[in-house]
Amino acid sequence: MQSTGSGEKSYGTGYLIAPGLVLTALHVAQPEPRQVQARDLVHTEFTEARVVWSDPRLDAALLEAD
Repeated sequence: MQSTGSGEKSYGTGYLIAPGLVLTALHVAQPEPRQVQARDLVHTEFTEARVVWSDPRLDAALLEAD
């Protein structure tokens, strides 16, 4: 996972829970607006992802990517 916002980059990990759905820490994808990108360990190219659910109490975010 990689996210950028306010000129800063953040990196983190996530778990692929279904095709196109990644569970990650909310602090990786926040604060908004942030451009979030994801990739698996096989590919070198990142793809755009968007937050479709989040819970600040759990520090969790569900990302959707194509």
